Amino acid sequence: MYQTNDDIAALATLSGRSALNVIRVSGKSSMSIYKKTTGIKTSPKPNFVKLCCLKNPRNQEPVEQAMVTFFKGPKSFTGEDCLEFSVHGGSVVANKILNILYDLGVREAMPGEFAYRAFINNKIDVLQAEAINALIESDNDIDGYYSLNSLFGGFSKRIKKSLGELKALMALCEHELDFSEEEITLTSHEDYLKRINLIKNSITKTLKTSYTKDSRKSCTQIAIIGKPNAGKSSLFNLLIGRSKSIVTNIEGTTRDILDQEIYIEENLVKIIDTAGIRDSKNKVEKIGIKRSFQEIKKSDIILIIDEKNPRPVYEQIKKNIDKKPFLLIRNKIDLCGVDKQSQDIIKISCKNHQGISKLITALSTIIKNKVGVFKKQYLLMLNARQEKALLKIEEQLKLAYEDLKKNKDLTLCLSILYGAIEEYNTLIRPVEKNEILNEIFGGFCVGK
Repeated sequence: MYQTNDDIAALATLSGRSALNVIRVSGKSSMSIYKKTTGIKTSPKPNFVKLCCLKNPRNQEPVEQAMVTFFKGPKSFTGEDCLEFSVHGGSVVANKILNILYDLGVREAMPGEFAYRAFINNKIDVLQAEAINALIESDNDIDGYYSLNSLFGGFSKRIKKSLGELKALMALCEHELDFSEEEITLTSHEDYLKRINLIKNSITKTLKTSYTKDSRKSCTQIAIIGKPNAGKSSLFNLLIGRSKSIVTNIEGTTRDILDQEIYIEENLVKIIDTAGIRDSKNKVEKIGIKRSFQEIKKSDIILIIDEKNPRPVYEQIKKNIDKKPFLLIRNKIDLCGVDKQSQDIIKISCKNHQGISKLITALSTIIKNKVGVFKKQYLLMLNARQEKALLKIEEQLKLAYEDLKKNKDLTLCLSILYGAIEEYNTLIRPVEKNEILNEIFGGFCVGK
Protein backbone atom coordinates (compact mmCIF):
# COMPACT_ATOMS: atom_id res chain seq x y z
CA MET A 1 0.00 0.00 0.00
CA TYR A 2 1.01 3.63 -0.46
CA GLN A 3 3.11 5.55 2.09
CA THR A 4 1.49 8.90 2.89
CA ASN A 5 4.01 10.76 5.07
CA ASP A 6 6.56 11.63 2.37
CA ASP A 7 6.72 13.89 -0.69
CA ILE A 8 5.86 12.53 -4.12
CA ALA A 9 6.28 13.79 -7.67
CA ALA A 10 5.39 12.61 -11.14
CA LEU A 11 4.93 13.76 -14.69
CA ALA A 12 1.17 14.36 -15.03
CA THR A 13 1.22 14.56 -18.82
CA LEU A 14 2.21 12.01 -21.45
CA SER A 15 5.94 11.67 -22.00
CA GLY A 16 7.36 12.42 -25.43
CA ARG A 17 7.12 15.36 -27.81
CA SER A 18 4.50 17.91 -26.82
CA ALA A 19 4.09 21.65 -26.36
CA LEU A 20 3.90 21.44 -22.57
CA ASN A 21 4.51 19.07 -19.69
CA VAL A 22 3.06 19.31 -16.18
CA ILE A 23 4.97 17.98 -13.19
CA ARG A 24 2.98 17.49 -10.01
CA VAL A 25 4.34 17.47 -6.43
CA SER A 26 2.43 16.73 -3.23
CA GLY A 27 3.60 16.64 0.38
CA LYS A 28 4.56 18.68 3.42
CA SER A 29 7.82 19.91 1.83
CA SER A 30 6.12 21.53 -1.18
CA MET A 31 6.73 25.07 0.10
CA SER A 32 10.41 24.32 0.76
CA ILE A 33 10.77 22.73 -2.69
CA TYR A 34 9.24 25.82 -4.27
CA LYS A 35 11.81 28.10 -2.61
CA LYS A 36 14.76 25.81 -3.39
CA THR A 37 13.92 25.36 -7.07
CA THR A 38 12.95 28.99 -7.80
CA GLY A 39 15.41 30.77 -5.50
CA ILE A 40 12.53 32.92 -4.25
CA LYS A 41 12.71 33.40 -0.47
CA THR A 42 9.18 34.73 0.06
CA SER A 43 6.26 32.34 0.30
CA PRO A 44 4.17 32.01 -2.87
CA LYS A 45 0.58 33.16 -3.03
CA PRO A 46 -1.60 30.02 -3.09
CA ASN A 47 -3.52 29.21 -6.27
CA PHE A 48 -1.73 31.84 -8.36
CA VAL A 49 0.52 31.07 -11.30
CA LYS A 50 3.99 32.63 -11.29
CA LEU A 51 6.59 32.68 -14.05
CA CYS A 52 9.84 31.45 -12.51
CA CYS A 53 13.35 30.54 -13.56
CA LEU A 54 13.93 27.03 -12.19
CA LYS A 55 17.45 26.31 -10.99
CA ASN A 56 19.37 23.28 -9.80
CA PRO A 57 19.85 23.93 -6.05
CA ARG A 58 23.24 22.16 -6.17
CA ASN A 59 24.93 24.65 -8.51
CA GLN A 60 22.24 27.30 -9.19
CA GLU A 61 22.38 26.41 -12.88
CA PRO A 62 19.17 27.49 -14.72
CA VAL A 63 17.27 24.50 -16.16
CA GLU A 64 13.93 25.94 -17.29
CA GLN A 65 11.58 28.90 -17.36
CA ALA A 66 8.32 27.55 -15.99
CA MET A 67 4.87 28.51 -14.78
CA VAL A 68 4.70 27.42 -11.14
CA THR A 69 1.54 27.12 -9.03
CA PHE A 70 1.50 26.47 -5.28
CA PHE A 71 -1.63 25.00 -3.69
CA LYS A 72 -1.98 25.30 0.05
CA GLY A 73 -3.61 22.28 1.70
CA PRO A 74 -6.36 21.43 2.28
CA LYS A 75 -7.40 23.52 -0.76
CA SER A 76 -5.67 21.26 -3.26
CA PHE A 77 -6.46 18.09 -5.18
CA THR A 78 -4.73 15.84 -2.64
CA GLY A 79 -5.63 17.90 0.43
CA GLU A 80 -1.89 18.46 1.05
CA ASP A 81 0.44 21.28 0.05
CA CYS A 82 1.05 20.81 -3.69
CA LEU A 83 3.14 22.23 -6.51
CA GLU A 84 2.60 22.13 -10.25
CA PHE A 85 5.34 22.99 -12.72
CA SER A 86 4.15 23.78 -16.25
CA VAL A 87 7.27 23.37 -18.40
CA HIS A 88 8.20 23.00 -22.05
CA GLY A 89 7.44 19.69 -23.71
CA GLY A 90 9.81 16.88 -24.53
CA SER A 91 11.55 14.50 -22.20
CA VAL A 92 14.83 16.37 -21.55
CA VAL A 93 13.46 19.27 -19.48
CA ALA A 94 10.94 17.14 -17.61
CA ASN A 95 13.57 14.56 -16.66
CA LYS A 96 15.95 17.29 -15.45
CA ILE A 97 13.32 18.75 -13.15
CA LEU A 98 12.21 15.35 -11.86
CA ASN A 99 15.83 14.42 -11.07
CA ILE A 100 16.23 17.70 -9.16
CA LEU A 101 13.10 16.86 -7.16
CA TYR A 102 14.42 13.37 -6.42
CA ASP A 103 17.71 14.90 -5.23
CA LEU A 104 15.65 17.01 -2.80
CA GLY A 105 14.23 13.86 -1.22
CA VAL A 106 11.01 13.62 -3.21
CA ARG A 107 10.19 10.12 -4.43
CA GLU A 108 8.48 9.12 -7.66
CA ALA A 109 4.74 8.72 -7.22
CA MET A 110 3.14 5.34 -7.84
CA PRO A 111 0.14 4.96 -10.18
CA GLY A 112 -2.96 6.57 -8.64
CA GLU A 113 -1.10 7.86 -5.60
CA PHE A 114 -2.26 11.47 -5.93
CA ALA A 115 -5.89 10.33 -6.15
CA TYR A 116 -5.32 8.00 -3.18
CA ARG A 117 -4.10 10.92 -1.06
CA ALA A 118 -7.17 12.90 -2.11
CA PHE A 119 -9.24 9.93 -0.94
CA ILE A 120 -7.61 9.51 2.48
CA ASN A 121 -7.79 13.27 3.04
CA ASN A 122 -11.56 13.22 2.36
CA LYS A 123 -11.34 15.32 -0.77
CA ILE A 124 -13.06 12.59 -2.78
CA ASP A 125 -14.63 9.21 -2.05
CA VAL A 126 -13.83 5.99 -3.89
CA LEU A 127 -16.71 6.46 -6.33
CA GLN A 128 -15.35 9.88 -7.33
CA ALA A 129 -11.83 8.47 -7.60
CA GLU A 130 -13.08 5.79 -9.96
CA ALA A 131 -14.96 8.48 -11.91
CA ILE A 132 -11.67 10.34 -12.45
CA ASN A 133 -10.10 7.26 -13.98
CA ALA A 134 -13.23 6.52 -16.01
CA LEU A 135 -13.20 10.09 -17.36
CA ILE A 136 -9.57 9.74 -18.43
CA GLU A 137 -10.31 6.43 -20.13
CA SER A 138 -13.57 7.56 -21.77
CA ASP A 139 -13.45 7.09 -25.53
CA ASN A 140 -16.78 8.73 -26.32
CA ASP A 141 -18.91 11.68 -25.28
CA ILE A 142 -21.54 9.58 -23.48
CA ASP A 143 -19.10 7.79 -21.17
CA GLY A 144 -17.40 11.13 -20.50
CA TYR A 145 -20.76 12.68 -19.60
CA TYR A 146 -21.56 9.98 -17.04
CA SER A 147 -18.02 9.93 -15.62
CA LEU A 148 -18.18 13.68 -15.05
CA ASN A 149 -21.56 13.32 -13.34
CA SER A 150 -20.08 10.76 -10.92
CA LEU A 151 -17.00 12.95 -10.37
CA PHE A 152 -19.32 15.78 -9.32
CA GLY A 153 -20.88 13.39 -6.80
CA GLY A 154 -24.04 12.25 -8.58
CA PHE A 155 -23.46 8.57 -7.79
CA SER A 156 -22.10 9.24 -4.28
CA LYS A 157 -25.08 11.40 -3.28
CA ARG A 158 -27.52 8.72 -4.39
CA ILE A 159 -25.74 5.97 -2.44
CA LYS A 160 -25.14 8.10 0.65
CA LYS A 161 -28.83 9.04 0.75
CA SER A 162 -29.75 5.35 0.66
CA LEU A 163 -27.13 4.56 3.33
CA GLY A 164 -28.42 7.37 5.55
CA GLU A 165 -31.95 5.98 5.34
CA LEU A 166 -30.71 2.52 6.29
CA LYS A 167 -28.68 3.84 9.24
CA ALA A 168 -31.71 5.79 10.52
CA LEU A 169 -33.83 2.64 10.30
CA MET A 170 -31.20 0.59 12.12
CA ALA A 171 -30.83 3.23 14.83
CA LEU A 172 -34.58 3.03 15.42
CA CYS A 173 -34.34 -0.75 15.54
CA GLU A 174 -31.45 -0.65 18.05
CA HIS A 175 -33.35 1.83 20.19
CA GLU A 176 -36.47 -0.31 20.31
CA LEU A 177 -34.54 -3.46 21.16
CA ASP A 178 -33.17 -1.66 24.24
CA PHE A 179 -36.63 -0.88 25.60
CA SER A 180 -39.75 -2.88 26.37
CA GLU A 181 -43.22 -2.34 24.92
CA GLU A 182 -44.30 -0.81 28.24
CA GLU A 183 -41.60 1.89 28.04
CA ILE A 184 -42.02 3.12 24.44
CA THR A 185 -44.35 2.73 21.49
CA LEU A 186 -42.75 0.18 19.19
CA THR A 187 -42.69 0.44 15.40
CA SER A 188 -44.74 -2.26 13.73
CA HIS A 189 -43.11 -5.01 11.68
CA GLU A 190 -45.17 -3.82 8.72
CA ASP A 191 -43.60 -0.37 8.96
CA TYR A 192 -40.09 -1.88 9.15
CA LEU A 193 -40.87 -4.03 6.11
CA LYS A 194 -42.11 -1.00 4.19
CA ARG A 195 -38.98 1.02 4.97
CA ILE A 196 -36.58 -1.82 4.14
CA ASN A 197 -38.41 -2.36 0.86
CA LEU A 198 -38.16 1.33 -0.04
CA ILE A 199 -34.38 1.27 0.49
CA LYS A 200 -34.06 -1.95 -1.52
CA ASN A 201 -36.14 -0.48 -4.34
CA SER A 202 -33.85 2.54 -4.53
CA ILE A 203 -30.86 0.21 -5.05
CA THR A 204 -32.80 -1.84 -7.60
CA LYS A 205 -33.67 1.36 -9.49
CA THR A 206 -30.03 2.42 -9.46
CA LEU A 207 -29.05 -0.92 -11.01
CA LYS A 208 -31.82 -0.81 -13.61
CA THR A 209 -30.99 2.74 -14.68
CA SER A 210 -27.25 2.13 -14.95
CA TYR A 211 -25.04 0.59 -17.58
CA THR A 212 -21.52 -0.80 -17.39
CA LYS A 213 -18.72 0.58 -19.53
CA ASP A 214 -17.69 -2.96 -20.48
CA SER A 215 -21.11 -3.57 -22.05
CA ARG A 216 -20.34 -0.95 -24.75
CA LYS A 217 -23.99 0.15 -24.65
CA SER A 218 -22.87 3.74 -25.14
CA CYS A 219 -21.32 2.85 -28.51
CA THR A 220 -23.89 3.14 -31.30
CA GLN A 221 -23.75 0.17 -33.68
CA ILE A 222 -24.59 0.79 -37.33
CA ALA A 223 -25.08 -2.12 -39.75
CA ILE A 224 -24.82 -1.71 -43.52
CA ILE A 225 -27.27 -4.11 -45.17
CA GLY A 226 -27.99 -4.85 -48.82
CA LYS A 227 -27.78 -7.26 -51.71
CA PRO A 228 -24.43 -8.46 -53.07
CA ASN A 229 -22.49 -5.86 -55.07
CA ALA A 230 -24.75 -3.01 -53.90
CA GLY A 231 -21.79 -1.02 -52.53
CA LYS A 232 -21.90 -2.02 -48.86
CA SER A 233 -18.14 -2.47 -48.57
CA SER A 234 -17.48 0.71 -50.57
CA LEU A 235 -19.70 2.69 -48.18
CA PHE A 236 -18.05 0.99 -45.20
CA ASN A 237 -14.58 1.97 -46.43
CA LEU A 238 -15.75 5.49 -47.19
CA LEU A 239 -17.22 6.00 -43.71
CA ILE A 240 -14.18 4.66 -41.84
CA GLY A 241 -11.76 6.53 -44.08
CA ARG A 242 -9.66 3.60 -45.31
CA SER A 243 -9.86 0.43 -47.43
CA LYS A 244 -10.48 -2.23 -44.81
CA SER A 245 -13.16 -4.19 -46.63
CA ILE A 246 -12.34 -5.89 -49.97
CA VAL A 247 -14.24 -4.38 -52.90
CA THR A 248 -14.64 -6.25 -56.21
CA ASN A 249 -17.29 -6.56 -58.92
CA ILE A 250 -17.77 -10.21 -57.94
CA GLU A 251 -21.00 -10.82 -56.01
CA GLY A 252 -20.61 -12.27 -52.51
CA THR A 253 -17.09 -10.96 -51.88
CA THR A 254 -17.92 -10.14 -48.24
CA ARG A 255 -18.76 -13.37 -46.44
CA ASP A 256 -17.94 -12.43 -42.86
CA ILE A 257 -18.61 -9.49 -40.58
CA LEU A 258 -16.15 -6.58 -40.58
CA ASP A 259 -16.40 -3.73 -38.10
CA GLN A 260 -14.62 -0.52 -37.21
CA GLU A 261 -15.17 2.06 -34.49
CA ILE A 262 -15.13 5.69 -35.64
CA TYR A 263 -16.35 9.05 -34.36
CA ILE A 264 -19.25 10.92 -35.91
CA GLU A 265 -19.46 14.37 -34.29
CA GLU A 266 -17.86 13.26 -30.99
CA ASN A 267 -20.07 10.18 -30.78
CA LEU A 268 -18.37 6.79 -30.90
CA VAL A 269 -20.04 4.45 -33.38
CA LYS A 270 -19.24 0.98 -34.67
CA ILE A 271 -19.77 0.53 -38.40
CA ILE A 272 -20.57 -3.04 -39.49
CA ASP A 273 -20.02 -4.35 -43.01
CA THR A 274 -22.15 -7.43 -43.65
CA ALA A 275 -22.50 -10.18 -46.23
CA GLY A 276 -24.90 -9.49 -49.10
CA ILE A 277 -28.42 -10.81 -48.55
CA ARG A 278 -29.58 -13.24 -51.22
CA ASP A 279 -30.49 -16.90 -51.71
CA SER A 280 -27.25 -18.81 -51.89
CA LYS A 281 -26.25 -22.47 -51.96
CA ASN A 282 -22.67 -21.71 -50.95
CA LYS A 283 -22.19 -22.98 -47.39
CA VAL A 284 -19.73 -20.25 -46.37
CA GLU A 285 -21.82 -17.47 -47.88
CA LYS A 286 -24.96 -18.79 -46.14
CA ILE A 287 -23.17 -18.52 -42.78
CA GLY A 288 -22.26 -14.93 -43.63
CA ILE A 289 -25.86 -14.10 -44.55
CA LYS A 290 -27.07 -15.61 -41.27
CA ARG A 291 -24.62 -13.38 -39.42
CA SER A 292 -25.93 -10.37 -41.34
CA PHE A 293 -29.39 -10.96 -39.87
CA GLN A 294 -27.83 -11.36 -36.42
CA GLU A 295 -26.13 -7.97 -36.82
CA ILE A 296 -29.46 -6.38 -37.80
CA LYS A 297 -30.91 -7.51 -34.46
CA LYS A 298 -27.86 -6.33 -32.49
CA SER A 299 -27.40 -2.95 -34.20
CA ASP A 300 -28.97 0.39 -33.24
CA ILE A 301 -29.18 1.90 -36.74
CA ILE A 302 -29.58 0.13 -40.10
CA LEU A 303 -28.28 1.50 -43.41
CA ILE A 304 -30.10 -0.26 -46.27
CA ILE A 305 -28.25 0.20 -49.55
CA ASP A 306 -29.02 -0.85 -53.13
CA GLU A 307 -27.92 0.30 -56.57
CA LYS A 308 -31.52 0.54 -57.85
CA ASN A 309 -34.11 0.53 -55.07
CA PRO A 310 -33.45 -0.29 -51.37
CA ARG A 311 -37.17 -0.79 -50.57
CA PRO A 312 -37.32 -4.49 -51.58
CA VAL A 313 -34.39 -5.17 -49.25
CA TYR A 314 -36.21 -3.29 -46.50
CA GLU A 315 -39.33 -5.41 -47.03
CA GLN A 316 -37.16 -8.53 -46.79
CA ILE A 317 -35.58 -7.56 -43.44
CA LYS A 318 -38.16 -5.26 -41.81
CA LYS A 319 -39.36 -7.91 -39.33
CA ASN A 320 -35.77 -8.04 -38.02
CA ILE A 321 -35.43 -4.26 -37.82
CA ASP A 322 -38.35 -3.93 -35.40
CA LYS A 323 -38.60 -0.25 -34.37
CA LYS A 324 -34.96 0.66 -35.01
CA PRO A 325 -34.16 3.77 -37.07
CA PHE A 326 -32.98 3.09 -40.60
CA LEU A 327 -31.93 4.94 -43.73
CA LEU A 328 -32.73 3.91 -47.31
CA ILE A 329 -29.76 4.55 -49.60
CA ARG A 330 -29.51 4.29 -53.37
CA ASN A 331 -25.91 3.92 -54.54
CA LYS A 332 -24.13 4.33 -57.91
CA ILE A 333 -26.00 7.46 -59.03
CA ASP A 334 -22.91 8.29 -61.08
CA LEU A 335 -23.93 5.40 -63.36
CA CYS A 336 -27.72 5.36 -63.15
CA GLY A 337 -28.54 9.03 -62.60
CA VAL A 338 -30.65 10.59 -59.87
CA ASP A 339 -34.30 9.66 -59.51
CA LYS A 340 -36.05 12.82 -58.34
CA GLN A 341 -38.91 10.81 -56.90
CA SER A 342 -38.70 8.97 -53.56
CA GLN A 343 -37.53 11.83 -51.37
CA ASP A 344 -37.08 9.46 -48.41
CA ILE A 345 -34.24 7.68 -50.23
CA ILE A 346 -30.76 9.19 -49.94
CA LYS A 347 -28.93 9.09 -53.28
CA ILE A 348 -25.17 8.65 -53.20
CA SER A 349 -22.18 7.60 -55.21
CA CYS A 350 -19.42 5.91 -53.26
CA LYS A 351 -17.17 6.31 -56.28
CA ASN A 352 -17.27 10.12 -56.53
CA HIS A 353 -18.65 10.86 -53.02
CA GLN A 354 -21.90 12.44 -54.23
CA GLY A 355 -24.55 12.67 -51.51
CA ILE A 356 -22.20 11.50 -48.74
CA SER A 357 -22.47 14.76 -46.78
CA LYS A 358 -26.28 14.44 -46.84
CA LEU A 359 -25.99 10.84 -45.62
CA ILE A 360 -23.65 11.87 -42.77
CA THR A 361 -26.04 14.66 -41.77
CA ALA A 362 -29.01 12.28 -41.66
CA LEU A 363 -26.96 9.70 -39.76
CA SER A 364 -25.76 12.33 -37.26
CA THR A 365 -29.35 13.37 -36.55
CA ILE A 366 -30.34 9.78 -35.76
CA ILE A 367 -27.28 9.31 -33.55
CA LYS A 368 -28.03 12.51 -31.61
CA ASN A 369 -31.62 11.35 -31.04
CA LYS A 370 -30.32 7.96 -29.88
CA VAL A 371 -27.92 9.67 -27.44
CA GLY A 372 -30.82 11.76 -26.08
CA VAL A 373 -32.92 8.63 -25.50
CA PHE A 374 -29.92 6.91 -23.92
CA LYS A 375 -29.43 9.75 -21.41
CA LYS A 376 -33.11 9.57 -20.44
CA GLN A 377 -32.89 5.80 -20.00
CA TYR A 378 -29.69 5.68 -17.93
CA LEU A 379 -28.69 7.73 -14.90
CA LEU A 380 -25.27 6.26 -14.13
CA MET A 381 -22.32 4.39 -15.59
CA LEU A 382 -20.92 1.66 -13.30
CA ASN A 383 -17.78 -0.40 -13.34
CA ALA A 384 -17.78 -4.12 -12.53
CA ARG A 385 -16.80 -3.55 -8.86
CA GLN A 386 -19.59 -1.05 -8.29
CA GLU A 387 -22.21 -3.23 -9.95
CA LYS A 388 -21.12 -6.25 -7.88
CA ALA A 389 -21.32 -4.24 -4.62
CA LEU A 390 -24.80 -2.89 -5.48
CA LEU A 391 -26.03 -6.40 -6.24
CA LYS A 392 -24.76 -7.57 -2.84
CA ILE A 393 -26.49 -4.66 -1.08
CA GLU A 394 -29.72 -5.47 -2.91
CA GLU A 395 -29.37 -9.13 -1.92
CA GLN A 396 -28.80 -8.30 1.77
CA LEU A 397 -31.78 -5.95 1.91
CA LYS A 398 -33.98 -8.53 0.21
CA LEU A 399 -32.82 -11.17 2.69
CA ALA A 400 -33.54 -8.86 5.65
CA TYR A 401 -37.02 -8.13 4.30
CA GLU A 402 -37.89 -11.79 3.73
CA ASP A 403 -36.48 -12.89 7.08
CA LEU A 404 -38.41 -10.27 9.05
CA LYS A 405 -41.59 -11.06 7.15
CA LYS A 406 -41.22 -14.78 7.87
CA ASN A 407 -39.76 -14.91 11.40
CA LYS A 408 -40.84 -11.56 12.93
CA ASP A 409 -37.39 -11.45 14.59
CA LEU A 410 -36.07 -7.89 14.74
CA THR A 411 -32.71 -8.95 16.20
CA LEU A 412 -31.94 -11.32 13.35
CA CYS A 413 -33.12 -8.76 10.81
CA LEU A 414 -30.77 -6.17 12.33
CA SER A 415 -27.78 -8.50 12.02
CA ILE A 416 -28.54 -8.95 8.32
CA LEU A 417 -28.81 -5.19 7.86
CA TYR A 418 -25.35 -4.81 9.40
CA GLY A 419 -24.16 -7.03 6.55
CA ALA A 420 -25.74 -4.56 4.11
CA ILE A 421 -23.93 -1.68 5.87
CA GLU A 422 -20.63 -3.52 5.32
CA GLU A 423 -21.39 -3.76 1.60
CA TYR A 424 -22.22 -0.03 1.47
CA ASN A 425 -18.85 0.72 3.10
CA THR A 426 -17.08 -1.55 0.63
CA LEU A 427 -18.70 0.44 -2.16
CA ILE A 428 -18.08 3.96 -0.84
CA ARG A 429 -15.11 3.87 1.52
CA PRO A 430 -13.33 0.50 1.85
CA VAL A 431 -10.70 1.80 4.30
CA GLU A 432 -9.87 -1.64 5.69
CA LYS A 433 -9.99 -3.36 2.31
CA ASN A 434 -6.44 -2.85 1.07
CA GLU A 435 -6.84 -5.31 -1.77
CA ILE A 436 -9.80 -3.29 -3.08
CA LEU A 437 -7.93 0.00 -2.77
CA ASN A 438 -4.87 -1.43 -4.51
CA GLU A 439 -7.06 -2.64 -7.36
CA ILE A 440 -8.83 0.71 -7.70
CA PHE A 441 -5.89 3.12 -7.50
CA GLY A 442 -3.30 0.80 -9.01
CA GLY A 443 -5.17 1.01 -12.31
CA PHE A 444 -4.62 4.76 -12.57
CA CYS A 445 -1.89 6.34 -14.64
CA VAL A 446 1.20 7.78 -12.93
CA GLY A 447 0.67 11.43 -12.03
CA LYS A 448 -3.05 11.07 -11.34
